Amino acid sequence: NLKLENTTLTGSTGSAFYIANGGNADLRHVTIANNDRDIGGNGSALNVYNTLFADNAVGCNSLNLDLSAIGSISTLTECGDYGFSIQPTLFIELQPLADKGGLTQTHSLPDTLSVNGSRPSFAIDQGDSDYCLPIDQRGAERPASACDVGSYERVIFTLPEIGTSGGGLA
Repeated sequence: NLKLENTTLTGSTGSAFYIANGGNADLRHVTIANNDRDIGGNGSALNVYNTLFADNAVGCNSLNLDLSAIGSISTLTECGDYGFSIQPTLFIELQPLADKGGLTQTHSLPDTLSVNGSRPSFAIDQGDSDYCLPIDQRGAERPASACDVGSYERVIFTLPEIGTSGGGLA
């Protein structure tokens, strides 16, 4: 049995990973992006929670795999049959692999408004709250009620309000 949490699998010329011989795997807050094939398996079971499949050449269940998804997003339409929310690459806006803090590189989510004028990415705050992990791949805290999908949690910094108290500026 395999369990992956807060992990990025990217740039593979084959499957990002393969489960063989009736094995089982659970993925939670994993980003699987820019691979020739996202996953593979033979007679195996895979459960994905708050996981992002983005920009892979071949998608869900390309082999004999029992797949179910909760709170997860894919950019490939064939993943919709397994419980993934399907979103075009344009609306995910996954950023290039880079050092964003922590011990390993990850694909971040954008901080600016999307080209469609709404939230920066459809992966932001779309995770199922029953499966939100307390931290992301870098060690940044995740909110328990509205976590992001994938290994990266977008962190919003709030600046203190600047103002005057009392009689104004002197």
